Amino acid sequence: MKNRPAKANPAESKPALFIGRFQPFHIGHLRALKYAAKRHVRLIVVIGSAQKKDAKNPFATSVRRKMLQSALCSDKINAKIKVLADSRSNEKWMQNIKKLSGGAKTVYSNNILVRRLCRRAGFAVVPVPFYKRYKYYATLIRKRMRAGRKWQQLVPKNVVKIIEKSRAF
Repeated sequence: MKNRPAKANPAESKPALFIGRFQPFHIGHLRALKYAAKRHVRLIVVIGSAQKKDAKNPFATSVRRKMLQSALCSDKINAKIKVLADSRSNEKWMQNIKKLSGGAKTVYSNNILVRRLCRRAGFAVVPVPFYKRYKYYATLIRKRMRAGRKWQQLVPKNVVKIIEKSRAF
């Protein structure tokens, strides 16, 4: 009997959503995307908080898109990047997610509100294992940037130049 390649699970052949702010994109995000990419043929990476610009959201959407494109390309992750318009209403936010979903039935997220809203809307919600959460999280990275401390080792190498060019700090 010949060894035949395993058929992809039908759910895996559909795209999956990965929603984040990516302020900035860091190694923890990259590990999470790799985790999701092993389980789905294609990902739709959704950049949230697109219009916000404040201390918690210092990077413009265009800069975050460049960070993602660079990381996805260098790691050969099959993904499409989409931008989610800001919304004050959870209902409107979910309507926008559905429009961007591209037929996805699965959402990868560790955000409690995102998980709850997506579950209610009928998506399968998959938590992503954290990778060294004590150092790979955006709040810490932004604090280090503001304080003039080293942060470069916390983001993918190709993302460092994009962040430095952005002059967000």
